[in-house]
Amino acid sequence: PKARSTVPKPVLVDKDGPVLLPCPVRSYHATYRWEKDNCIKQYPCTISGSSCVLAPTPDLPLKEGVFRCMAEESGLQQEVVSYKLVFNGGPLSTSLASTLGSTLLLAAAAHWLL
Repeated sequence: PKARSTVPKPVLVDKDGPVLLPCPVRSYHATYRWEKDNCIKQYPCTISGSSCVLAPTPDLPLKEGVFRCMAEESGLQQEVVSYKLVFNGGPLSTSLASTLGSTLLLAAAAHWLL
């Protein structure tokens, strides 16, 4: 059974800027993966310290949409975190995109979406 889903956090990114979506690792016995837009595509999750990062590859470039981090342990699936990726069309600096995870970015993303 799938656990209830999380509310996607809006993330505003530059089309050409680096994007690293972090997912907190709560158990090292679980397997983590990223799903995009209702499981059509699955992306690998690279564990780095206490988080599992979705990093784009040439085969799987990041596109706009909702990314969900799924953890599976002993047959139980749980959605850990989700992000709604929105590409920035204006001339905002890439430094905004690189401060992913900061409240400033999330506040800015929420502001732009209103």
